[in-house]
Amino acid sequence: MNNIDSIFFHEDDYCQIELLPLVNLLANLNEVDNPIYLAQENHTSFGFSGLYNKDATVISLSVLNIFLDDFEKILRKNALFCFKKVYTGYSSERILKDNIGAFGFENYVIYYKHENGIILTIWLGFSPLLDTLKVYPQKLINSLNELGLAYNLILTDWIENITVNLKSTHIISNYFKEVLL
Repeated sequence: MNNIDSIFFHEDDYCQIELLPLVNLLANLNEVDNPIYLAQENHTSFGFSGLYNKDATVISLSVLNIFLDDFEKILRKNALFCFKKVYTGYSSERILKDNIGAFGFENYVIYYKHENGIILTIWLGFSPLLDTLKVYPQKLINSLNELGLAYNLILTDWIENITVNLKSTHIISNYFKEVLL
């Protein structure tokens, strides 16, 4: 595994594609359509007159007590990069986040926030780490599947309004083919 010093994610990308406990599935299925309805209702000739804020997750990831060491062990098996320093911000502003780590899979990164050895949030982001796509899309799919099986997780893409069952590599592969790749 390569150890690159750091990675950056734009603050607007925080948890836009996030991993959540499966028990949130029904709430998320209803929630992902809300921005569409708001946009339709609040569109004017000048743009949009309203802003949508997604509700807090019914059950947060922290209640699963996913231990940092166990989580990282799963990702180390397939990741190409391990980032010990993660920066966020916008434009030229960069802020080092002490409690965020990341693992890179060619063009996608799994970010995670932790506190006291427990994972609080997990999200997926795009970052062009390499010019080519070789075996790492499949390794990312395998890692997401292993996380889904180990911790009973779903992936919610708030941008595309899609919820993905992480217990099925076939469903994850279809999501990647249709949405991300």
